[in-house]
Amino acid sequence: MNGKLKFLFFIFLLHSYTLHAQLATYSNDFLSIGAGARAMAMGNASVASTNGFSAGYWNPAGLLFSDKNVDFGLLHAAYFSNMANYDYFSASYKATDSLSFGFSLIRLGIDNIPNTLDLLDSQGNLDYDRVHYFSVADYALFFSIAKQTSIPHLSIGGNIKFIYRHQGEFANAYGFGMDAALLFVQKKLHVGIMLRDALGTFNAWMFDASAFNDAFIATGNDLPTNSLEISLPSVSVGIAYRITLNDKFSILPELNSKITIDGKRNVLYTAKPLSIDPFFGMELSYKKMISLRAGINNVQRVIDFDQSERWTVQPNIGLGLRFFGFSIDYALTGFGEESELSNIFSLAYAFDYKPQKGLRSI
Repeated sequence: MNGKLKFLFFIFLLHSYTLHAQLATYSNDFLSIGAGARAMAMGNASVASTNGFSAGYWNPAGLLFSDKNVDFGLLHAAYFSNMANYDYFSASYKATDSLSFGFSLIRLGIDNIPNTLDLLDSQGNLDYDRVHYFSVADYALFFSIAKQTSIPHLSIGGNIKFIYRHQGEFANAYGFGMDAALLFVQKKLHVGIMLRDALGTFNAWMFDASAFNDAFIATGNDLPTNSLEISLPSVSVGIAYRITLNDKFSILPELNSKITIDGKRNVLYTAKPLSIDPFFGMELSYKKMISLRAGINNVQRVIDFDQSERWTVQPNIGLGLRFFGFSIDYALTGFGEESELSNIFSLAYAFDYKPQKGLRSI
């Protein structure tokens, strides 16, 4: 994408953030992309079966179910013809069989956007030396905890998350929120509940109008003012069941539903204020070493030019390999039926760590 389109894309984003202490339906929507190529290949149906490095994102209670007590993982993805880069990194530590900790870092950014607001000099001449570049990036830092409860098979978890959103020299936002989660695991049955933004997540936006004051006035745009966004809670519910075919093969189907209360969305079931968005995924595993995955999500109603209506879904496929503590996962996914597909890779490494004599574990 060329520089002019990048800049127009940025202006669109900037306008979308000029909210005045109001509920924001799609605030912090970069946190809805996902984590881990395994989950993305399964259509983001991962609330019930998640464990290991991506559990802090999908369901922090799943941190207890990693095979090892130390887990690291990272993911990189490029979207929109490599214009936007999405990165996820996490680490977790299982202190005991009933207590785990973790943290995760997410970044979604568009870099090297040309700022052409000062392209013309005082005489009205084009001066390309006056063009400089900036980045638009969103960051989120999660601190996670998981604990086994006194109720058999039931664990609880939670996140404290800090958000920073950077719009070059034009605007910045700082946010804070919390998540809460439950996970019930009994033999082959997994049931998970993830309450995102449990008490609402707040983003405080601060704009530097001096960076674009003249251009906005000249083009008839309203100047944005410092504001507060509030994201309402949402609930993701998942159920998974592992079916053992023989001593080598097993199948894990999982069904998730995301329930939002912030107004109508273009999902399978939509009403005021409740909307329900389903996801479905399946994983076929061979000795837990090789996995084939597929899933569907983004169920939406589309109105064509002839005013006819139809339903669309986003298909996803993927592959996973596990050996000597390493996990390499791949997903081919996108954002909708007609969106450009992206190749997603994630890499994780898990190992058992035993504190040296004289050192006390957490």
